[in-house]
This record gives sequence, structure tokens and C-alpha cells, in this order.
Amino acid sequence: MGLAVSKPLQYGAWKSQGRPFYSGAAVYRYEAVLDEKPKIALLDVQKHMSTALSFTVNGQYGGLIGADGVKPVEIAGLLHAGKNAIAIRVCGSLKNLLGPHFMKKPIRGSAWPAMWKDAPAFRQPGPDSYDLLDFGLTESPRLTIG
Repeated sequence: MGLAVSKPLQYGAWKSQGRPFYSGAAVYRYEAVLDEKPKIALLDVQKHMSTALSFTVNGQYGGLIGADGVKPVEIAGLLHAGKNAIAIRVCGSLKNLLGPHFMKKPIRGSAWPAMWKDAPAFRQPGPDSYDLLDFGLTESPRLTIG
């Protein structure tokens, strides 16, 4: 892990792409070319690490992905014949930026004031000693037309 020159994100963890402390969101963009308007279209995002996933189709907000436990998401009403622009927004969190970073036994999902007291004494810790989450999109989403 380390900091690197900014370049477009690929699939995989943001921290391994030079953005270990990034706390914002990233948008992954796709194009689907359809011969006709589909009756059924399912957007499936399988592998990701995020606090929230949302999507737009042709600039129109489609909603959250997986927040209600439903996977995949039905998007046929937003698609049309021809080129369709699909964007998936992957949200990180402030955990990697603000910590806690050095818990001897990480307790994920909680952050109490005393947790910031655990830190290596008298030296700057190496990058591999930070407890960071792997935010990002791991693989391409799937669009199934039926």
C-alpha cells in the first residue's frame, strides 16, 4: 500500500490503487447498446465494498442497489433502444481517513474515543500497519436482458 499519482480507478480496492485514505465516492460508467427497449433488465453488482451503492441510467437517478436486500435491481423502465449510459456510484466512508487505524484487535462497525489511543509509540508506523477497509468495485456489474 502507498500513495501514487492519481489515475483512473480500475476494479479492485481503492487503497491498492494509491487511494488508501479516500473517503468519498467513485462513479463507474458503462454503456449498453440495445436493439430494442427491453421488457426485463436486471442490473447486478455482485462484488464490491461500500457503504452505499446507487445508480443512474441515461442521467436519471435509479435508486440504491441492495439497500432493501433485493439483488439484482430491475432497470428496464429506464432503458431504451440504442445507447444507454449506466453509472454506478460506490461510496466509501470516513473510517480509512479518520480511523481508528491501530486497534490491536479491530472492532469493525464501532468507533469509541478510547480506540484512538492505540497507536505505535515513538515512530511513524509503516503503511501495512494501518487497519483500512477495501472500498471499491471488485468486478464489472452484470446487465441481464430478458
